[in-house]
Amino acid sequence: GERHGLATSAAGELWSWGRGSHGQLGLGGDSDGVHAPQRIQALAHTRIVEASAGGLHSLAVNDVGELFSWGAGRDGKLGHGDAKAQPQPKLVEALRGVP
Repeated sequence: GERHGLATSAAGELWSWGRGSHGQLGLGGDSDGVHAPQRIQALAHTRIVEASAGGLHSLAVNDVGELFSWGAGRDGKLGHGDAKAQPQPKLVEALRGVP
């Protein structure tokens, strides 16, 4: 992302670090700076295989193809049907079951 990073582990864990002023770190709130990678606990129940850090939001896909998004929700970019910010990963229900 512009000011934050994401990394997946071989075990399917997702880690984030950097600036999280809009919740884009997925750690449950806003943060001026996380200087070392922290595991995103909200996704501990699922195996993440892909992740992408946008300017003020983040996306992740698990091993069964479900998409999660979080961060700034302006213009509906998180896919949850509103423009609300999400400080933790949330399943994009509109794409659930889409191959």
